[in-house]
Amino acid sequence: MLLVIRRTMDWRPLLLAAVVGTVIPAVPAMAHVHLGAADLCLLLRLGGICGALGAAFALDDAAAGATTTVPVGRLWRTCARVAWLTAGLGLWWLVMLLIAGWNAHVSGVRLPLGGLSVEAAAGAAIAVAAAVVALRLRSPSGGPGLAGGVSGAATLLGVVVAVSLLPADLTLVVPPDSPRWPAVHLVWAGVLVAALAVMVVASAEPLRQRRR
Repeated sequence: MLLVIRRTMDWRPLLLAAVVGTVIPAVPAMAHVHLGAADLCLLLRLGGICGALGAAFALDDAAAGATTTVPVGRLWRTCARVAWLTAGLGLWWLVMLLIAGWNAHVSGVRLPLGGLSVEAAAGAAIAVAAAVVALRLRSPSGGPGLAGGVSGAATLLGVVVAVSLLPADLTLVVPPDSPRWPAVHLVWAGVLVAALAVMVVASAEPLRQRRR
């Protein structure tokens, strides 16, 4: 069943986003351009946003209307898809960290890769959670309803714009030398947990359906 679910996932948007996201930090590394820690953080953040946008489309399933008759619950199917997605994103993000680490080594700076990874994970979780909610709102007749990928990507972009408009003393995007770095990343960790909770709630079967 896990292999069947993997085949129902559309990996093409994620692969395209991963390629674009990888190019962003890879170009300065190949060109041996010396960048500061703040600039390298920005490149890694932009790459993470690209990956999150691609992740939003990975749960779209053109045959979703037919999968409602399978004996596996919605929550299990969503968890299986998210698990495959997490594995793919994790491998890609490892490559991103290696590139960022090389950039930092060339430039002679240190990057807080742990905190940046939390930011990237929170962004991906927001996109995927919004996609899961949109897929849950599919029309009862099995039609496409709200496209999960489009909704997830739009939600993520909305969050990015909203965060960029926050005042300086409340911003959630801080340079690595900011004294607010630990507190800000506690917030990002909370956002990550909240997005995961939304996925679970949106994937739960209706009570009447469970009683049947």
